[in-house]
Amino acid sequence: MNFVLIKKIIKKQFPLLFSFYQKMFWFLRLNIPTYYPQIFKKLKELSRKEGLPENGKEDEGKKVFFFAIRQDALHIAWEFTIAQALRLRGCKVDYLSCDGLVMDACNESSYPKLTQEDCDRCRKFASLFYKSASMEISWLNKFYDESWLEEGKGLISDLELSDLVTVKYDSLSIGELVRPSVCHFCRLEDIEKYGADDPRVVEIYKNFLIWAVVMINVCKKVLDHYKPEVVVMINGLFMTERMMFELTKRNGIRSVIIETGYAPDSLVVLHNQYISYGQIDGWDNYKTKELTASENQRLDDMMSDRRHGKGQAVDYWAKVKDNKQLIVDELGLAPYKSVAVLFPNITWDSATYGLEVMFKTLHDWVESTIAYFKAREDIVLVIRIHPAEATWSGAMRDSVMLWLNGKYGSELPQNVKIVPPESELSSYALMELADVGLVFSSTTGMEMSLMGKRVIVVGKTHYWGRGFTFEPSTESEYYDMMSDFLLRGLGNEKYKVDIEMARRYTNFIFYVASLQLKQVTANNFRTVPSLWLDSYKDLEPGKDRAIDTICDGIIDGKQFVL
Repeated sequence: MNFVLIKKIIKKQFPLLFSFYQKMFWFLRLNIPTYYPQIFKKLKELSRKEGLPENGKEDEGKKVFFFAIRQDALHIAWEFTIAQALRLRGCKVDYLSCDGLVMDACNESSYPKLTQEDCDRCRKFASLFYKSASMEISWLNKFYDESWLEEGKGLISDLELSDLVTVKYDSLSIGELVRPSVCHFCRLEDIEKYGADDPRVVEIYKNFLIWAVVMINVCKKVLDHYKPEVVVMINGLFMTERMMFELTKRNGIRSVIIETGYAPDSLVVLHNQYISYGQIDGWDNYKTKELTASENQRLDDMMSDRRHGKGQAVDYWAKVKDNKQLIVDELGLAPYKSVAVLFPNITWDSATYGLEVMFKTLHDWVESTIAYFKAREDIVLVIRIHPAEATWSGAMRDSVMLWLNGKYGSELPQNVKIVPPESELSSYALMELADVGLVFSSTTGMEMSLMGKRVIVVGKTHYWGRGFTFEPSTESEYYDMMSDFLLRGLGNEKYKVDIEMARRYTNFIFYVASLQLKQVTANNFRTVPSLWLDSYKDLEPGKDRAIDTICDGIIDGKQFVL
């Protein structure tokens, strides 16, 4: 049994013990030098050896500003490594980090609030990181004026929940701009629906609006002070970064957005675009290139690893039932003519923001699909609830599993089978059993296409329109496609799956657009990152292709693909 699985079991069965363990772990890591993470020790070693690379001069190299407010440990390590590589290329690099100013509107935590303890831990990690590196940075409070907080409070003080989405400030529609943050923090897809019965949801929405007012003013002051040519930040959708992103757009300043990639310990980078994997550069130039033998083998190995729980950000599949006949028997699939498997996302995940086509919410899509199957008793629908509902903090607040139980209960059609989030039934075996896959934006849609399975996609995910899935634009078209696949047979050449295109695109998104920094590893996002640099000279031009690609993109606006 691996360590991640042991932690998961302890967290579920002994929450108080797990909480104590977490507190002690971080107390030791951040307060006792003997227990400092490797990365702190490595930074001190590098600093003693030759110090930080010299910063570029104000009137010479590109002026790059790191808006490093979202302080996940891995993000800090990435930004730092890239910043030093830019300095080695003559850039003038400035840095701003969070010292707890926006604690009441911070997406580092979730409903009901970010605790002072969590905020202090995040801030202390960042502070120790920069101190270990002998790095000069600025903190948010340097640019803060308390009058902005009062202005924000005055703006929304008398508003009802239904009014909040329309709030504007400084010509920016902040009521809409903060919604991804509010949904993510509240762990809800439909704020209005649940906020009507939960005053805390309304309070959270208002907090994000108040601090959006503050951050707009902070960001204006920051941009005026540093006068950057390029602003680098994480994600771009969450409130603090979204305000900066909108202001860079308004002022004609180029932005560079970083977020986790698809391959283990990788990142993707975009120009002038908050995180949207569908906007990654380079696919049009890449899609006509045949894969090499080594690329095909790497792809096959990757799919095998994912099936067995390797190479994914969360260890969902450490223990699974992979026998297809066992699954057929357990779910009672044998009597049915055809099988469809539906893979819902987590409803509030920021990665699904703005991808709706014909269904306003994920619940609308699932409800519509169940209605279709209710009228056709000879085919079966399997809904594989996302396993994150059983593992992510607060995920059960807008659980598809609980919603299905509450809405349908014993009235759920006999030909609709639910696989709970904690189930050990293999999702990959379900994919192989399926005659058609139904997805909103799940990666499973890509993986099923690699198997030659027909996949209907109802959200404009990054692989929408890439030539190997099927995308209806209306509910009627959705029904027609399902009927073609499940009732009228699968031989129609109109619906032939282009497996080769699926393989090219999967290779592209995992290994061309997802850039792996060999200098930073974090056991695929699961641990405090480690830094592997013998010297800062390892970041010089020509030493690492991924670093060169990122720096060339930031400095010269080139595409962020290998």
